[in-house]
Amino acid sequence: MEEQLIKKQTRRLFFGYLLTFALLFTLLGVVVFQAINRNMYKEVDRNLTSAAQSQRTIEREVKFLKDEPKTTPPSNNTTPPNDENLNFDDGDFRSDLQQVVLLWSKKGELLNEEALGVRFTEYSQVTLTTTVLDKITSLSYEDSQGVQHTFHQITVAASSADLTELAYVQVLVNTDQIKTSMKRFQVTLLLAMGVAFIVALIASYLLAQRALKPIVSGWEKQQAFVANASHELRTPLAVMQSQLEGLFLSPEKQVIEVSEPIATTLREIRRLTKLSNDLLLLARFDAQQSVSDKKLTAVPHFLQEISEPYSELAQGEGKTLLLDNTVTESLLFDPDQIRQLLLILLDNALKYTTAGDTITILSKVQEKNWLLQVKDTGGGFQTVSPQQLFERFYREDTARTTKGSGLGLAIAKTIVTSHDGEIKAEKNLPHGAIFSVTLPRKK
Repeated sequence: MEEQLIKKQTRRLFFGYLLTFALLFTLLGVVVFQAINRNMYKEVDRNLTSAAQSQRTIEREVKFLKDEPKTTPPSNNTTPPNDENLNFDDGDFRSDLQQVVLLWSKKGELLNEEALGVRFTEYSQVTLTTTVLDKITSLSYEDSQGVQHTFHQITVAASSADLTELAYVQVLVNTDQIKTSMKRFQVTLLLAMGVAFIVALIASYLLAQRALKPIVSGWEKQQAFVANASHELRTPLAVMQSQLEGLFLSPEKQVIEVSEPIATTLREIRRLTKLSNDLLLLARFDAQQSVSDKKLTAVPHFLQEISEPYSELAQGEGKTLLLDNTVTESLLFDPDQIRQLLLILLDNALKYTTAGDTITILSKVQEKNWLLQVKDTGGGFQTVSPQQLFERFYREDTARTTKGSGLGLAIAKTIVTSHDGEIKAEKNLPHGAIFSVTLPRKK
C-alpha cells in the first residue's frame, strides 16, 4: 500500500514538473520566434514605408519612365545597368531585385509597365487594392518557373506634375530570403525544443525523486515515531493496569499492605508525565511556539550551580565529576533551556558509566563561540553514525532494557538549534563518549 502511494505521488510530481517545463519551453520558443520574426521584418518595413512616402522615389520613377521607357529596368535597389543586365531573356536579372515600384492610375492601370520589361509577366499578377492604403501587407505570387515569391507591399496615394495620370504608388520588397531564413530558424528552434523536451523528461524524473525524498523520510519517521511512542506508552500502562487490578481484587487490605503496588503505579505515572512533557516540548519547538528567553548569565556561577548536585550523585555511585571552566564572562543565553540541556547530557553520562569512571564538564571560549563539552570514560556508543543518537526514540539498546524514552538527546539538539548552535557526538578514545555543544558567544 505504501509503495503504491509513493509511486502514485511520484507520477503526479513527474507529470507536474514535465507539464511546467513543457509550457515554459513552448512559451519561450514562441516568444523567441515572434521576437526574431518581428525584428527580421522591422527594418524591411521601415525602409518600405520610407520609400513609399518619399516624393523623391516617385520623381525618380517618373523621370525614368519619361526618359528611358524601354532601355533599362528601374534602378532603385538594383545592380547598375550594364550589357549583362540588359539581357532580359536569361531570366536571372529579377533575382537581383529586392524592391519594385509600381505606378498606378486612378482606373487601376499600370503606368510603368514598359519599364518593368521582362518582369511585367511576373508582376502582372499584382493588382491594385485601394481599400487598404498606407498599410503594409503581405502578398505572394508564382513566377513563370513555378517558384513562389513573397513580398511586403504598401500602397499610398500620390501625384506628380510630370505624370498627371498617376494616382497611386505601390512599393514592393522581396522577402524570399527572410522567409527562407525564418524557415531554417524554425526548424532549428523545433530541434532545440525537442532536445529541451528530452532534458525536461530527465529533469522532471530527477526532481520528482528528489522532492519525494523528504516526504518519504518524514513518512518513515512518523511511522517510527508512532511505533516508538506506542511502545513507550504501552509498558507503563500495562504495569499500572496490573497493579490496579491486583488492588481491586484485594479490597480488604489496608494501604500499608499494598504500598508497593501503589508506589509502582505512582512511578509509572511520573514516567508517563515526563514522556508527555517531553513530547509536548518537542511539538512546541517544531511549531516554533517555544521561544528562548535569553538573558545575560554569569557562566561560572551557572555551571557551578548545576555541577554541585551531580558531583555528589556521582560520588555516591563511585564516579568522579569534574568541572573545567575557563569562561569568566557573562554570556547571552536561555539559562533554563541550557540547564535542561546539561542535565540531559549529565543524566546520560551517569547512566552509561560505572564505578571508577570520570565525567568532565568542559567550558571554554573558542573564537566567537562558547564550547560546552560533557565527556565520560564509560562504555561509549557503538552506532556508526553518531547523528543517529539525536533522533527521537533512538536507543542503541534495541531491547529497551535501559531506562529512558530516547527523547533526551532529541530535546538537547532542539534546544541547541533554537540557540543557533551545533551539537555533535564523538567517541572518547580509548573508551567513552564526548558530546560537544557549540553556541554563538553573545555578550
